[in-house]
Amino acid sequence: MLLKDRIILVKPRERSGSTSASRFDYQKDWSICKLIECYQTKSDYVIVFDWHEDLIIMDSELNPQTVSFYQIKGKKSGNWTLAQLIKSNDDEQGKPLLSIIGKLYDCKLKHDIETTSLNFVSNARYNIDLEDKTSSLGKDEICIIELSKKVKLQIAQKLKSEHALGADPIYEDITFLKVLDLSLNDSRAHTQGKITDFFELFYPGKKLNAPTVYKMLFDEVKRRTSYDKEIFTYADLLSNKAICKSEFKKIIDATGIGYDYNEVWKRAEIILQSNGIKFQKSQALKQSWTQLEVEKMNPNNEYLQQLIISIKKIVESKFADGTIASFNLLECIQSIYDAYIGAKKVPLSYDDNFIKAIILSQIYE
Repeated sequence: MLLKDRIILVKPRERSGSTSASRFDYQKDWSICKLIECYQTKSDYVIVFDWHEDLIIMDSELNPQTVSFYQIKGKKSGNWTLAQLIKSNDDEQGKPLLSIIGKLYDCKLKHDIETTSLNFVSNARYNIDLEDKTSSLGKDEICIIELSKKVKLQIAQKLKSEHALGADPIYEDITFLKVLDLSLNDSRAHTQGKITDFFELFYPGKKLNAPTVYKMLFDEVKRRTSYDKEIFTYADLLSNKAICKSEFKKIIDATGIGYDYNEVWKRAEIILQSNGIKFQKSQALKQSWTQLEVEKMNPNNEYLQQLIISIKKIVESKFADGTIASFNLLECIQSIYDAYIGAKKVPLSYDDNFIKAIILSQIYE
């Protein structure tokens, strides 16, 4: 069976237990950092939120062959110990839940040959015995195979008990304990810094409102994480629970970061002035143009997105039928504006200058 079919057919385990809003935010912030990292380092991928684990990464959008599982936990103080990693808590009905390691191994049981790694990630470090007798507290990543024989035996016994295994579990070389460079108390600022670095790398010199882009990405991750309706197909999973590389590119493009608003306005302003636009009208349109640049950075503004789509259709229609072929730029804008006002079905939340700024952007796009 293909991985993309099994990942749907084999349903995730029930996941219960209380988690504070701040811890959920920490998970989402790390997920944003992982999105950025994958975009920079992988040619193809799919990141799925809150499906089998807090986050899973598959190697392809169309036909995934491998999957890695990530369990994310913030810790206010202290280090992780073996006892905490293999402890089984009870649910609200008093039934035992799987331990941290047990939950990760559960993923491998369900997707055995496709699983390339099982990862427990946290801001805290690990105080656990290593086979080479060195301190685990100084390591940012520990593979289970590095642990002492005694510790590995304890983990194996726990897994055999939790999963009723008749033989020793095979997991040591693909299971990792990782320390995140993400502060639990200031994960938002840290993530915004990652966003700024990312945009500076791919769009050097471009103006960026990091808090706005952060909110946009956070809301996208939150929407997919919180989606709780039943998933029937792989397409459902991609649409409602996942972000792949092509989707992430669309999200980034929606910010308008790749569109040089200043340069486009300079060219348009010269033409509009030659068409006889008055100074006061030009300044009002310029102000709306600047407002549009900011508001387009938030694709979660569904009203604006629908407004742009509606105007785009009218612009395409006007160019296709040739009705504005002989118009100058100012006349084109007014003709499209009149057509939109005549066809609109909902009250406008923006003034006429903002609508004309959208029209101008669509003409030049």
